[in-house]
Amino acid sequence: DNVVLDERQVRGEVQNVGETDAVQVQIVLGLFDADNALVGFRQALVAEQLGSGQKRSFTLTIAPPGGTAVRAVLLAYGTVANSEE
Repeated sequence: DNVVLDERQVRGEVQNVGETDAVQVQIVLGLFDADNALVGFRQALVAEQLGSGQKRSFTLTIAPPGGTAVRAVLLAYGTVANSEE
């Protein structure tokens, strides 16, 4: 039997709005069903380093394995670069 996954692509851009460089900038995408249950999850590294004011585009492909997604939540985070190195 062939399995057809309901794949979706999420495209966007992250920007470092801080005053210092960020390292290990990642995004996390959670997909939720009508009952607010998590049905899909994807995490990806966007940039090893992102300078103050810099932007980086991303594309994620995800297929919710646990059901039909009706809502998505996307978070971006990074660590402040150590300026003393």
